[in-house]
Amino acid sequence: MPQWLSQVAAAALDMDRLSIPVGALTTCGGAVLLLIVARRRTASEE
Repeated sequence: MPQWLSQVAAAALDMDRLSIPVGALTTCGGAVLLLIVARRRTASEE
């Protein structure tokens, strides 16, 4: 995991007030990363 991402995650854990929006952003970001990785894998297999 990139260092900046771990720092953002740590900062998000410190902010209880923003836990809901940050959690939503993290979920969306994770989904996007999974899509990118999946596309790279399928592209490399072809």
